[in-house]
Amino acid sequence: MPATICVKRVKCDTSSAMRRILGIVILSALYVTIPHPHALAAPPARKPAIQAGDVAPSLVAFIANGDAIDEKPWDGKYVLVHFWRLKDVDRDAQFRCLKQLRKEFANEDRLRMISICVDTEELESWLEFQNRQGKVNYGDRRGSFDFFSDHKWWQVCQVSSEVPYSDAYGVENKGELFLVAPNGRLLEVRLALKDVRESIMNALKTAK
Repeated sequence: MPATICVKRVKCDTSSAMRRILGIVILSALYVTIPHPHALAAPPARKPAIQAGDVAPSLVAFIANGDAIDEKPWDGKYVLVHFWRLKDVDRDAQFRCLKQLRKEFANEDRLRMISICVDTEELESWLEFQNRQGKVNYGDRRGSFDFFSDHKWWQVCQVSSEVPYSDAYGVENKGELFLVAPNGRLLEVRLALKDVRESIMNALKTAK
């Protein structure tokens, strides 16, 4: 049923109504002409995006098995840093690819991987995800073990902090990947998943 608009006839003072309208017009003109004090200030400058060659932000955190990361994880190693979200539509594809990389480089001691979940308020869901991965076997000396206890592929959840790691790296999109050199400088930034293997291979060849 269409809405009904009821109009009530009222007797009004034409002269006072005109004065009110004129006042509104004048105030509107002043509002448009005179800028608001806050409009005079320039917006805060965005932090420049992190680039290849920059020093990688340090990482101090707890990994899924409870061990603490209390030093720069790339000292002497190449490190693939992977930022992800529980709700990423390609989350499973990301982890399938990374599991394959972990298996391919199982006996490469110069390489470490770190997956950082950026969902700061989803700690329980992240732990459930870790447990669902079950036992893994990448064909290295260690044999079978729990997915989250891998000493070559650390699983980290970004808990609330003053400077989240995702902000320090300038992460904006899902599944962002960075490759850090043993000297702590970024070799590659925002790698596409399909290019990760080649980038790792090139880095390891160059280091020989």
